[in-house]
Amino acid sequence: MLEIPLIFAAGLFESWLLLGWTAAAAAPILIHLWNQKNYREAPWAAMSFLLAALEKHSRRMHLEQWLLLALRTLILLLFGLALANPGCDRTGQTAQALAPTEAVHTVLVLDASYSMRFREGGQTLFEQAQEKARALVAASPRGDSFTLVLLADPAEIVIGRPSVSRDDVSNEIAALSPTDGGAELTAALTLVEQILQNAKQSRPDTTRQQIVLYSDLQSTTWKVVAGRDFRRRLAQLSDKASLSVVEVGAARGENLAISAFDVDQNIIVAGRSVVFRAALQNHAPLEQKELLVELLVDGRLQDQQTVDIPANGQATVLFPYEFAAPGEKTLEVRTKPDRLERDNHRWLALSVQDSIDALCVRTQEGDARNAAFALNPGGAGETGVRVDVMEVDALRYSTLERYDVVFLCDVGSLDPAAAKALERFVVQGGGLTIFAGDALQPTVYNQEIGPASPHPLLPARLGGVLEGAVRFDPREYEHAIVSPFRGHQQSGLLTTPIWKTLQLEDVAAAANVALYFDSGAPAIVEQAVGQGRVLVIATSISSGADAWSALAAWPSFPPLMQEILNVALRCRAEVRNTLVGLPLTGKFPESLETPSAAMLLPDEQRQPLAPKARNAASSDPPSQNNNNNAKTWTFTDTFQSGVYRLESGSTNLPARVYAVNVDTREGVLERVSREELPAQFRFDAVERVRRVAASSGGRRDEYFRLFLGAVAALLFVESVLAWWMGPSR
Repeated sequence: MLEIPLIFAAGLFESWLLLGWTAAAAAPILIHLWNQKNYREAPWAAMSFLLAALEKHSRRMHLEQWLLLALRTLILLLFGLALANPGCDRTGQTAQALAPTEAVHTVLVLDASYSMRFREGGQTLFEQAQEKARALVAASPRGDSFTLVLLADPAEIVIGRPSVSRDDVSNEIAALSPTDGGAELTAALTLVEQILQNAKQSRPDTTRQQIVLYSDLQSTTWKVVAGRDFRRRLAQLSDKASLSVVEVGAARGENLAISAFDVDQNIIVAGRSVVFRAALQNHAPLEQKELLVELLVDGRLQDQQTVDIPANGQATVLFPYEFAAPGEKTLEVRTKPDRLERDNHRWLALSVQDSIDALCVRTQEGDARNAAFALNPGGAGETGVRVDVMEVDALRYSTLERYDVVFLCDVGSLDPAAAKALERFVVQGGGLTIFAGDALQPTVYNQEIGPASPHPLLPARLGGVLEGAVRFDPREYEHAIVSPFRGHQQSGLLTTPIWKTLQLEDVAAAANVALYFDSGAPAIVEQAVGQGRVLVIATSISSGADAWSALAAWPSFPPLMQEILNVALRCRAEVRNTLVGLPLTGKFPESLETPSAAMLLPDEQRQPLAPKARNAASSDPPSQNNNNNAKTWTFTDTFQSGVYRLESGSTNLPARVYAVNVDTREGVLERVSREELPAQFRFDAVERVRRVAASSGGRRDEYFRLFLGAVAALLFVESVLAWWMGPSR
């Protein structure tokens, strides 16, 4: 018969640990007993008269003292009960009497990848996840604790220490927003594992832990569940906590995305027409008819076209455009918004120049002259390229900052000063092209700018000279240098006579072979170095009697040089255009003694850019480490898609624009099915909370405020009585 009252009594208090504070009520009694022990009786004649006078009042004084003692004890007792938060539900039963009296720690994980921006039923999937997570927190019994992790790239801990404040946790969930990037599920579970390890120490009363993930199960994020390593780690994690998934949204969504936006070349000058390409992807089983696609330049509409996109197919829209004046330009291509609006825009940042400035460095005049002619036939400027020709000694004394590309035309040797100048030029974004020839000394090049040198620029080690007739072999015309020749076999590229070649050995892993000889040896090798690019051509462009090839006289030479120039300038465009989550980098001019600048984000927030000195102690790879103490900057807060603007008050550091776009793999709304998930994932995360809510019969009435009010009233009464019974009488 005593079991039922005990069960209800066990559920009266929310925290039995805090109920231990009621033991403080014994303090006044212990103090009273202690003070009595400290008295020592001693006869004193004068006291006999006083005792006689007090005897008739002793009963009343004892009553007053016991009353004060009772009040002080009751105050501490009520305060301890208030801390334990007693209460009962609307039905008169205690809220926790019929439910397990365990303290549960829940790790909430919210998917914040941009596919969660998909709108369904007037809400985004992320807003649905927020509602479900907040409902779980609100319905959980008091005493449960929560931590919060944002599933993004990178994953982020929002609440790292278990919190029992349901209001605070709910507010943190409401303040979250999805990113424009993807999500790293493996990294998020690593953070969750760290939280679980620390939770037991900070909350020793926790008896059970669980992980609840809110996600749309988009395949790009969740495809890692098929990996063996992921399943092994998941099995280990499931030993520490149960795992549940709350799927939001419909089984599959339809989406239209602009998957790419680029320009047909990197030689962009005012007054010369270029063609912009926009690739569109239809992730839907229905054809898109007459879809309107718009081109904006610096926020102004410049062109619009319509296109038909087949079901689950692609289409390309071309926008010819000619810039009237040089400057920093921002282009945007957009189409009508759909339920996932984030990938219906794409941006491109460009620097339009008056001309491309090229420098041809010569040892023999003929080689440099042939290169200059191919870059700018007849000197008419039709290609938008302006060419200067200098002797090799000029590399030591001339500043290369005003040039976009440098061509070394069979230059014999390089001294350390020239090598240092070339490395600074390339790392800062310049293009360097090296042609072989009789004068070139491979040993000196390997020593000064080879892969193992102090100024590593070469994408391969230069070997010896081979004699024997060979031809060019473009393989599948995959590289950008030779892809324009696809379908034009009569252009002369395949029939170019070549009699001598330079061996290119130990090609770097990061390098690309653009063109081969039919012997299988590399003919053109290129590699990005810092913010620039280096190309090596394994034959010469001389036209004398001892020429290595007839390349300079062949009809394919001018278009081949134009494509080499285009690739040499590629890094400049790549540095200005990137994807969400990838850093933007740049360099402050050496003329700025105290560089200062700020980055204006797409949401109009402004963040300062701090210069960082790069020196020999830098942790960057040697190929990207600029010599001297050049001040660079790196901006990593690129989690919004849109246009970023570099602003500075100095004329030596002009304003620049950068474009950050979404990775449209997240826009493919295919989902991982529940059957594909490991067995550790369950879909009943709210089951326990529903049972507890049902057993409680409604909202729980809490009485801690009444207890605190009683404490305040008793404190006032105790003060009045102590004054009335004390010296005031």
